[in-house]
Amino acid sequence: MEVSDRPVAAASPTPEYAVFDDYRATQGILVLVRWCFIVYGLYVTNVRPTFDETHMLRNNAILGTVALLNVYLHWHVLRERRIGLPTVLLSSIVDALAITTIIMFSETPAFSNPFYFVYFPIVLSYALVFPRGPALGYSLMVALAYGVLSLVLAPGVDVAARQEKVLLGRMLTIVAAALVGVLIVNGERALRHRALEAEQARSRENLDLQRRAQEAELRAQTERSQIRREIHDGIAQSIYMLSLQLETSADLVARDRPELRERLEGLVKLAREALLEARQYIFDLKPLLAGERTLTRMLENQVKEFQAVTSIPVRLKVEGEVREAPIPVAAALYRIAQEALANVYKHAGASSVEVALSFEAGKVALGVRDDGLGFSAEAAAAGSGGQGLLNIRQRAAEQRGSASIQSAPGRGTEITVELPLEED
Repeated sequence: MEVSDRPVAAASPTPEYAVFDDYRATQGILVLVRWCFIVYGLYVTNVRPTFDETHMLRNNAILGTVALLNVYLHWHVLRERRIGLPTVLLSSIVDALAITTIIMFSETPAFSNPFYFVYFPIVLSYALVFPRGPALGYSLMVALAYGVLSLVLAPGVDVAARQEKVLLGRMLTIVAAALVGVLIVNGERALRHRALEAEQARSRENLDLQRRAQEAELRAQTERSQIRREIHDGIAQSIYMLSLQLETSADLVARDRPELRERLEGLVKLAREALLEARQYIFDLKPLLAGERTLTRMLENQVKEFQAVTSIPVRLKVEGEVREAPIPVAAALYRIAQEALANVYKHAGASSVEVALSFEAGKVALGVRDDGLGFSAEAAAAGSGGQGLLNIRQRAAEQRGSASIQSAPGRGTEITVELPLEED
């Protein structure tokens, strides 16, 4: 397993997904506000007309243009299509020009013209998208334009009625609307940056934990490989040589000392059991379940190893469409087959063994059948028969599977285990 020692790349302060690159949320609200002002403008122009025919046509044309633009924006919002910065800028400019034109060519004095209210959503729309400086500058330009129109266009501002103070208040309110938008955007962006920094900290922490886990796994694999080599080169080889010497000694005393031959043959079997267990430990220490080999290949190697150590013929049969089993399922089946074969050699006295691996819809079945001594069906049903059979049942239950054991005296034993392939 490779452990990366490359440093964690520094995250950019504003990654792509954290930037205001889509303005559907803000424009969705302002689209509704625009509709309200468009309906209000059409009502003032047509239902209760205070303009002549020329002004009515001009106002309707301007409001129609704004309505078409609003339809375009509304369609993007409803279809969840992206609304970019150029579209927002265009809509803000069109809105400002439209309202300013209506006020300029209206018969109603600029100061008392009701359309000045539309300046508020215009500057707010701009402030929710652009940075603080341009947003406040834009609102100041709109406010000054409205102030100039109110002062220049007849009849101007009545100083005696203190209309200049009202005008100043309106201009400040336009700038204040932009300031509110800036504060909203800055607060929201600050929250995004804090969330982003927290996410980056968690990512760095997770990466550090992952690196530590990989290093620990690498150390564990190194230690397992060292232990495996020591067992293979030391204990396993010694037991193998001992079993060969015992077999030779049993052959030498076969005629003269039959009772000694029987005792030596018992020692030969005991040595082979010890060798089989040592070889099993060697295979357990190999990274067989780390995705390097399939379940079928693992069982093939296990069967060959068992047959080489015990000299008992074993036939492996694979049925169905071979599929990759989850690691916990493959590990459980590998251990169950290991336990079942060990029981065959220790207790069954069998002359042949058959191992069957069957892949079915949503599950995999493992069967181990021998022609050995067998035992009573009552003992199998009661769950007796030794620790090996109990281990098999427990491993199957841990993987949400089932295990059945069928046996009879003199008729061998058959162990069948079914485990689900799908993980919850």
